[in-house]
Parts: sequence; C-alpha cells; structure tokens
Amino acid sequence: MHDSMRDYYFYNTDADSLVGPPRRFHRLIEQHFAATGGPLRFGKELSRLKEGDTLLMYENGMGIVAVGRVLERWDGKSHEDLLYYQPNDIWTEGEGREREYRIMVDWDYDLSGNPISVQELGRRLGYTPSGHAVQKIRERRAEAEAIVAEVRSGAAPIREATDLRIPDRVAATTLRIIRDTKWTRRVKMLHDHKCQVCGHTINLSDGSGYAEGHHIQPLGAPHNGPDVMGNILCACPNHHAELDYGAIPILLAALRNCPGHTVEQKYVDYHNHKIYGAKGKK
Repeated sequence: MHDSMRDYYFYNTDADSLVGPPRRFHRLIEQHFAATGGPLRFGKELSRLKEGDTLLMYENGMGIVAVGRVLERWDGKSHEDLLYYQPNDIWTEGEGREREYRIMVDWDYDLSGNPISVQELGRRLGYTPSGHAVQKIRERRAEAEAIVAEVRSGAAPIREATDLRIPDRVAATTLRIIRDTKWTRRVKMLHDHKCQVCGHTINLSDGSGYAEGHHIQPLGAPHNGPDVMGNILCACPNHHAELDYGAIPILLAALRNCPGHTVEQKYVDYHNHKIYGAKGKK
C-alpha cells in the first residue's frame, strides 16, 4: 500500500481506566494487538482502521510508547476471554458481561524505554490525544509522519522488519529456532492460545493464556518451511514437543479450527511423511 493511502492514528491504551497491573501496555506490544473494551460502540472505534495504517500507541502520563502497522480489518467480534483488560476495568453499560474487541497490530518499534513524552507531543503537534481509543491524526499530519520517520530511522526495532530472513538459532541440546514471528503470534491469538490438538491452554497468573506456535514444515535447513499461517499450528508445550520430534502424526480433520486460520494439507503431508514417517527409517 502506498504511503499516501495510509492514515496515521493515535491508539490510547486506556491506562486511566485500568485497575492493574501497572504499565499493562507491554502485553499489547508482546502479543501484537490493540484492544478496546465495553459496549459495542467502543469496539467500533477499531473499524476506522485499515490494513497498513500506522498507529502511535499513547500511554497516559508517558506519551508515545510504541509505533506499529495495522495488520487487518476489524472482524466485528467481541471476546469474553479478556487478554488486555480485567473484568473490573470494563464498563458493561448494564449488559452484565465484559467484552473486549481486538485487532492485530505489528508493534515493531518499542519506545517504552525512551518514550516520546507528552510535553514533546504538545510542542511538535500542538495537541495530545483525546480520550478516544482511536483518533485519526489530521492536524499536522506531516509532523506526525516526521516523528514516525525519526523513530524508524533511529530506534531499535523489536525485530527485523521482514520475516524472510533465516531465524536466529541458539546452541542447546538441539538447534532450535527461537524467534516468535508475527504470524505465529497471530495464529495463537486467533485460537485464544488453545492447543489445536487437545484444546488445552496454560493459564498464567496475569489471567492470560499461554501456548506455542509450531511450524509444521520446520523453518530453516534441511526442511526450509515457509513462515506462513497455513504452516503454523497453535500447540500446548507437550504437543509442540511431540510434533517437533515426530512422535505423533497430524490428523487435519481432527484439528481444532477457527475463522481466519486454515492449516494447509501440503504442510500436514510433509510432517506425516518427512518427520513423523521418518522415524521408522532411522
């Protein structure tokens, strides 16, 4: 998408409304999403965004703490499994249940160690974000573009800008790929961190779930699998290890599915013939 077609928005983390823990925006950065909570009209703020738009994450009292690009259109769904908010954070407007709305964002620049301060924003833009979750930057857009350009030229990204490079490896008992790609994070979020084989998730102390992303045709030599969603499974640690070592086959019809993620047969075939099937040939 050409830059002239992209829009720039502030995304407010709603920090004044959060009961705890402090500085919860790190969860947004690590899991690569933006969220709003409450009545449906709050979720509809996400519908303003389109793929490729630039978001400046604004934390009240700190300033701009991350910069990223929107990865998708809002799907219009509400979630009762809260990833960012806690139940006491969300105003239900008499509806009796808390709802969270989410969209995937590639937060590729983490500025939390040296944020663009509220004072600096006021000096350069002449204003700071309003209380809305999503606010389009119309006034002084050129200055906002300049701020983002400065960030991208001078700040250290969370990871490389492209996911096509060979992932880093670390020497342990085996050589294991250690980078969690944005597509892996997206698959895990779509499945609410529940294993596609057994449905299990690990419940963490902060209320979030934990699962791992498994590349069915592994990345890197000798398998050289691609980093695409059709080649990724959301798995609990036990099933991830069993899949890594070819201890179990993959039965496509038995996998738990969700909208937005389709596992491709060709990668399942690769696993069953080259990884699981290879056990008897050793």
